[in-house]
Amino acid sequence: MSQSQLSSLIWSVADLLRGDYRQSEYGRVILPLTVLRRLDCVLEPTKAAVLREKDERTRAGLNPDPFMRRVSGAAFYNASPLDMRRLAGDQDNIGPNLLAYGLQAKDPTKDGITPLIAARLMHDFALAPTGERGRILAEQGFEWRYHRKEEPDKKIYLLTDRGTMSLGDLAILLSRSSMAPVDKYFNQVRRRIKAFDRGSRPTSGDGAWYVNAFYRPEMINKVSTILRFYHNFMLVESEDTRIPKSERRTPAMKIGLAKGKVYMRDLLSFG
Repeated sequence: MSQSQLSSLIWSVADLLRGDYRQSEYGRVILPLTVLRRLDCVLEPTKAAVLREKDERTRAGLNPDPFMRRVSGAAFYNASPLDMRRLAGDQDNIGPNLLAYGLQAKDPTKDGITPLIAARLMHDFALAPTGERGRILAEQGFEWRYHRKEEPDKKIYLLTDRGTMSLGDLAILLSRSSMAPVDKYFNQVRRRIKAFDRGSRPTSGDGAWYVNAFYRPEMINKVSTILRFYHNFMLVESEDTRIPKSERRTPAMKIGLAKGKVYMRDLLSFG
């Protein structure tokens, strides 16, 4: 492709983005997709063999991952029958198809989103000092654009300076950041504490006492704080760990927030 043809191609892409993105944001779309296309070109010669290995090993009841990685001849592969050419040929379904294509990508981090994040970090911080990068990510956060139904809106802030990490390692860290464990914890609290369930109360029952009548929305935050403190500062490792009782630690002790276990008598005395 000549330089004039390449220039025309870039401007044609820019014309497609006009209106949906600000001009300063064009690179945030073009660069990640360019990286995906380059990876797609690397995998193209072994694409058919990888898909064949996937089908044969799956039917044999084996884990196809090591076989597919060996056949690809690279440290990554993509198990989707789609490629970038097929994606571009189906404009009506390019959104869901691109997502499905990305989810089938397998790189050493087991996360197909990581290359996209690395490309964005490279675009935003390629010339920034490492310390400055850490400060920006701590103050302004990293806007997550690869939304899922369980996390429709997300922004990641670094609580500690990660400026010394490489862009690849930082991309892995960001790709693994999720509120799912926190949501799971609060869902367990909500299900296990009966007082958090608002009981149904028919209009004919005015003045009658119900077992769930003491529900108060503001109590959820208070009770959750108590349970969180108990879990982090008072609950030590279980007997299943086979650690001597005198050496068992709380989560807070493991990360250096506490020097020892907090006992109930200490909590009541402090109160």
